[in-house]
Amino acid sequence: MKIPLRTTLSAAVVATSLGAIATPASASDVGYGVGLSYVFGQGFAVGVKAFSDDEADEVAAGVGIDYVFANNALRPNIGIAYLGDGYYGDGTLGYNLDSGHFDLGVGGGWSDADDKHHRRNNAGPQLPPPQLPPPQ
Repeated sequence: MKIPLRTTLSAAVVATSLGAIATPASASDVGYGVGLSYVFGQGFAVGVKAFSDDEADEVAAGVGIDYVFANNALRPNIGIAYLGDGYYGDGTLGYNLDSGHFDLGVGGGWSDADDKHHRRNNAGPQLPPPQLPPPQ
């Protein structure tokens, strides 16, 4: 039995997208998001994302999967995102599993990114100033 090229490419894109989630960062640093995207030539989509970092006010790599309303298709994607404090904006390159075409999209939505790590690193323990030895 011969597997069609389109099915093989679809499986390869999905496997690569899902495998790339764990590559850039440890599990504690991975950020997540849910949002709305506009896919050029296809319209609106809704999806979930995983980001290489969970810090606010940072740029991060992202992988995700969208559901495209126009053709009821799944669209695995990779891209780059700006993570704000509780939101994200991104640009993605995706592969529509229904049409078999690569496409570009932009989107945004909620993310779990926040600046708690920045505050924790800057608010270290308050140590008293060093004491000088008494004069002799």
